[in-house]
Amino acid sequence: VQSGIYELPREDDLSEVEEEIHESVYNKNVRPTQSTYNNALAVCGHPHKGPMKENAVDEALDIHKRFLDAKFESTSETYLSLFKCLNKNLHKDSPRRILVGKDLLELSKTSGIVLDSSVVKALKEVDSSLHREYLKDLDSASMTEE
Repeated sequence: VQSGIYELPREDDLSEVEEEIHESVYNKNVRPTQSTYNNALAVCGHPHKGPMKENAVDEALDIHKRFLDAKFESTSETYLSLFKCLNKNLHKDSPRRILVGKDLLELSKTSGIVLDSSVVKALKEVDSSLHREYLKDLDSASMTEE
């Protein structure tokens, strides 16, 4: 995990890998790399069962905060994992899903990240109105550049 390179696990192996990643992100004796953080976020994006659904979202948000506190810059990969986590673990009509999605979208805008097509698709799954807002803002930005 230190290198940040591993194959994503099958669902039955997930808890062992989650423990390993959790340890690498939260161990005070190890400085996680950007890849380690992004891999930890990707694991949070897997579907979880029962109360673990909310925990996966809380964990992803905590990991993302640590990621930013460590002065790493979010990438499309980072936002893809965060949006997938919302999509897989919070009900489609969940107010929290929409609020967190909106906060993440605002954060991506303020940091100047242009989301790639896979992230835009995941954003649409979070909430279609957030998706429309992003496309409208993107279109407005491209018109002002011309």
